[in-house]
Amino acid sequence: MSRHRLPVNIIVHAVLFALALLMAYLVRFDIGDNQDPWFVERYLPMLPLFVLGKLVLFGWRKLFRSGWQYASIRDVTNILLASWLFLALTWVLLFAFRYVPKAMGREPSPFMAGYSQGVLILDFLATVFLVSTARLGFRLYREELRPVASEGLRRVLIVGAGNAGETVLREINRMRVERYRVIGIVDDDPTKQELFIHDVQVLGGTEDIPEICQEEKVDEIIIAIPSATQKQLRRVVDLCSGTKLEFRTLPSVGDLIEGRMTVSQIRPVDIEDLLGRDPVQLDMEAIGRFVNDRTILITGAGGSIGSEMGRQICHFRPKRLVLVEQAETPLFDIENELREKYPALLIIPSICDIYDRERVMQVWKKHRPDVVIHAAAHKHVPLMEHNPCEAIKNNILGTRNVADASMQYGVAQFVLISTDKAVNPSSIMGASKRVAEIYTQALNSRHGCRTEFMAVRFGNVLGSDGSVV
Repeated sequence: MSRHRLPVNIIVHAVLFALALLMAYLVRFDIGDNQDPWFVERYLPMLPLFVLGKLVLFGWRKLFRSGWQYASIRDVTNILLASWLFLALTWVLLFAFRYVPKAMGREPSPFMAGYSQGVLILDFLATVFLVSTARLGFRLYREELRPVASEGLRRVLIVGAGNAGETVLREINRMRVERYRVIGIVDDDPTKQELFIHDVQVLGGTEDIPEICQEEKVDEIIIAIPSATQKQLRRVVDLCSGTKLEFRTLPSVGDLIEGRMTVSQIRPVDIEDLLGRDPVQLDMEAIGRFVNDRTILITGAGGSIGSEMGRQICHFRPKRLVLVEQAETPLFDIENELREKYPALLIIPSICDIYDRERVMQVWKKHRPDVVIHAAAHKHVPLMEHNPCEAIKNNILGTRNVADASMQYGVAQFVLISTDKAVNPSSIMGASKRVAEIYTQALNSRHGCRTEFMAVRFGNVLGSDGSVV
């Protein structure tokens, strides 16, 4: 809160308190009765007591420091509490001033001439009404008269009419610039059908999503069910298959702090959200021991798997990272990306076709890697069926070259990135990868081999080039 906002807030509340007391007297006494000088003899003497007393109690409830644009039921609760407390204290105080002197045989103070029990009740009601409506009016002004984003409004459908959906809708209404127009909500709970939440109607269940999206020309769907399973998310996505809608979801419940969230926490539906199982948690300590302060060489470093390997390995601070790739543009891109993110790391790009045995030996001899991650391969099954020679050259003979070089130049660990299609292979690509596995595993039993050869089989890699998702 700025330094100037607090004094202004106090002054505005003081004016509202004065108006509330005035309204109470106007209702209590006949406005047209000019014979009753209530304004001078009753209103003005009581005004300082009522304004100062309420200022103290409202300040105690921190109502002068709360932002009016965030007016809520909690604010109304605090207004009611402060007003009730003022009513009770004032009643006790004025009762004492009037009846205690009488019990002692004295005349009440002339100050009591302005006291009226009816005015106290009416002032309580007027105070709650004026202060609450002032805050609500300011919030409505901020929410309803917002400028529209220059790129236009995105029409949004919210899935989920629970607490999360209500919170999303409230946060969208609070945005300083209007970017979203929520056209409706869907929820499978039959008790919520036809309900209105913040003036937005529950239009039906999730089965109605395609029809609603078509009729209302929806641009984006927000899945406001933080506890939704992967199966539920997939179902919503499947219902809108074939459309160009953008899907967003909320963080998981464990990521939300005390149930609060903002629109900025809404994120696109991630590939991991659609998995049929939880992602495997990695042993970071073991990976750190494997990579830290060692020279790591990655073949196929510009591909989907190789580039991601490079990104992950950089987290563990290797001594050097050698990127081997035959395609210059992907190699150039991944090198620049990693240099920008890890400027202190020594990154060495090497253009090399692993089928070229002499070039492979030159690279290995020059850099003497401790660990080789062999991700270079032709992986597209239909293409390899039409080009079997290339599958054999790259996946079999290329693997033989990098494996032999690793053994010759003392590589400690060699990791072959294989595929689940190598299990009982029924395609050229799968068969070529199975031969590569057999060859590298056979090197482990060779006499005098100091390199540990291992293979890991990847299934469909989500998000990779050629991936279905």
